[in-house]
Amino acid sequence: MQLPAPTVTGSITFSSDFQQLSLDGSPGDADALAIFLPTLVRSASTCGDILELGTLTGVEGWGGGSAFRLSLGPDKVAYQHLGDVYDPGALDEDGSHTDDWRHFPLLGEPSHLLGYLADQTGMLWSGIRDSETNQWQQKFLSADLEQEAVQKATMMVLQVDILLKDHDLPRRRGRLSFTEGAFWSWAASNDDYLMAACSGATSATLKAMGAAGEAFLLNSAE
Repeated sequence: MQLPAPTVTGSITFSSDFQQLSLDGSPGDADALAIFLPTLVRSASTCGDILELGTLTGVEGWGGGSAFRLSLGPDKVAYQHLGDVYDPGALDEDGSHTDDWRHFPLLGEPSHLLGYLADQTGMLWSGIRDSETNQWQQKFLSADLEQEAVQKATMMVLQVDILLKDHDLPRRRGRLSFTEGAFWSWAASNDDYLMAACSGATSATLKAMGAAGEAFLLNSAE
């Protein structure tokens, strides 16, 4: 059986100061979005500033069959909510999964995952946070990147995730896009996290990051 293609269930266009310009379909509570999206953008932008990844251009989150996309331009901000979003190996909210997508059974171990990502072109940093101890296993892949900067950046990403969770938006997988790179995060059902920062990544790197993220999520559900 062929899965349905993703569909845009609703969209809103805001001005740069989050005044509503247009609305189409059912994107959610427009007033609530106008209030909390500026805070989300500030946290995401701060992450990029700290890691010197440039200007924030987009925020995305997906999981459980839906997704959202926030695109930032110089004069307006576009928000979309999408349905029928099914990623290979994605976990539903009930924790079910498909064994056919267990391509990387060994990559669920943190040391294997971080080592795998370290071999990819354009990677700056990757880390796994243990929710019980709040400790990180990390690999620094740029000599210019300091631990304090990464600590502050990950705190901003965790703030973004809390905002998404509080507003019931898709956040199992997340991506912050910047003019000079991207920051990815995967939130496991037990609140462990895999995060990674890249600059100038190739399509092969992006594919590898997606595979590593799915392996992480699948392993965390066991």
